[in-house]
Amino acid sequence: MSLKIVARATCASLAITVASFAAQTNNASQPLKKPAPPAASTPKAENERLKSGKAMLSIAEAEAGGLQGEMRAYALLQAARAYASFDLTKAKEVLDQAYAASQANHDDTPSKTRLTQQILVALAQVAPDRAGELLPYAPPKIRAAVLNALLGHYQKNKQFERAKEMVLRLARESEFPYAAAATLMASLPKQDSGGREAIFGAALTSFKSSTTNNNRPMLGMNDLGTLVVRFWRDLPPSIVREAIDALLDQAQSKQVQEARPMQIAISSPSGSSAFNSIYEYRLQQLLPVLRQIDEPEAKRLAEKLKQLNPTLDPAGGVPGPAQAGDRKPQDQQVAVMMGSGTPFPGGAGEASAMMQQMQRASAIQARADADPQGAIEQASMLDPEPRAMALEGIARVSIGKNSSAARKAAQRLVETTASLDPERQVQFLLAAAEIYLRLEDQQAARRAIERGADAAEKLFKKDSDADNANQALKAYWPSSGAWKRLVRVAARISQDFAVELINEIPDAEIKATQRLALAADLLGAPQDPSVTIVSRKGQPTQMMMEIGDGDGGADIAEELGEP
Repeated sequence: MSLKIVARATCASLAITVASFAAQTNNASQPLKKPAPPAASTPKAENERLKSGKAMLSIAEAEAGGLQGEMRAYALLQAARAYASFDLTKAKEVLDQAYAASQANHDDTPSKTRLTQQILVALAQVAPDRAGELLPYAPPKIRAAVLNALLGHYQKNKQFERAKEMVLRLARESEFPYAAAATLMASLPKQDSGGREAIFGAALTSFKSSTTNNNRPMLGMNDLGTLVVRFWRDLPPSIVREAIDALLDQAQSKQVQEARPMQIAISSPSGSSAFNSIYEYRLQQLLPVLRQIDEPEAKRLAEKLKQLNPTLDPAGGVPGPAQAGDRKPQDQQVAVMMGSGTPFPGGAGEASAMMQQMQRASAIQARADADPQGAIEQASMLDPEPRAMALEGIARVSIGKNSSAARKAAQRLVETTASLDPERQVQFLLAAAEIYLRLEDQQAARRAIERGADAAEKLFKKDSDADNANQALKAYWPSSGAWKRLVRVAARISQDFAVELINEIPDAEIKATQRLALAADLLGAPQDPSVTIVSRKGQPTQMMMEIGDGDGGADIAEELGEP
């Protein structure tokens, strides 16, 4: 999986997204993924790993004992992750302590909100009833994530009736949980057509009645449109048509046109498209479905779309995401650019220089199977970030088929990171380390991680800058997130190497929480998402949350508010 950058665009800016559409689910509703076990693990080695993890947990708890307030709460959250792997009663007790510590500060900050959410989501996975008791006291904007976690628990245990009840409750209490609903709809027994229709009907009702975000339509990896595209064959044509009409009506409403004049460009190995409005995007997305249930209306709207944007093929659908009737979309890397300002005059081919670069990177990766060496040379002509993306993709494709090409692409990737900012350096150096580990080259992986640690230290200097320090909780600093991911991969080389990285962290509080996180990983605890928050005076607060596992994890960025 790989989703390199997701950002929300403002003013005349543009945001680039590179997403794996097969991974488009709300991670809070899914069981957290366990870290990859060490290669050639034996029962004896496993026992030693568990023994070592418990010993490190004891040391780390003592080291974190002096932490106060929200940092103490975060440390307890990490300790609970560790205990959950062998003592659920203790994990619940520690999470209760974490929750109490997180509420000591009565100021509502982005850090406190995110911390409370993480604690309650973790509690939902080990003690669902207790999470339900605390839910009414949680800030309304995080209740959906906690309810999604409870939904994941019910789905995992095939308690489909409870899961359906939870979806309907979510629809009443907050924004509809489209990702969780899609997962549930795909999981329901084939004969439960009534259950699918009830969930879809709730999604449609929620979409119609929602006034969230000044009546702007949700446009994301999971929304009502993707439910239509994925599940229309399983639903009555009348309700599908009603949903299509609602999506198109809202997309072309005067309020939306004025509030959110959005341009969108999408590129994937299967094609590229550029849209000058959300309405154009919705038409392109929904026309393949509408053609199946109302061909005359589809033909009329197809003509309208051609007039609005002659570069589009009304029969083509949207590149990358699930196409009509595809209930289980295939993993596909897709570049998405969204922004407001001047429309894209020449469609996908002339959207912008960056969009062209993204398109070329996607095309180069698509050719890597047939000619990896040629793809590597073509990638060298791209700008640094799309070059890094292309090289990572080439290396991953080549690992099992052409190890020399994979190694060459990884080496070029490491060299390319020197031209990137520290955050992107960490991201792509981690990817290179993953690739080297799959190539069984631990020395090269170690060198990539060491370079990543240097980049993390640069991030720390920026986070702790006395003149304009990051005011978010230290556990959520970008530097903390970088160290956490680096340590996690380093542990796959050796525990000593991971400990060495932690010992070099210059901040005692961050060091203590990183050691607890490592103890949890050693004990086989499910990975928790890496959350970073940047909050500086005079600037909007930015949050980024990693979704996915270690092999090129996904990121989602969000602007939380104005200063």
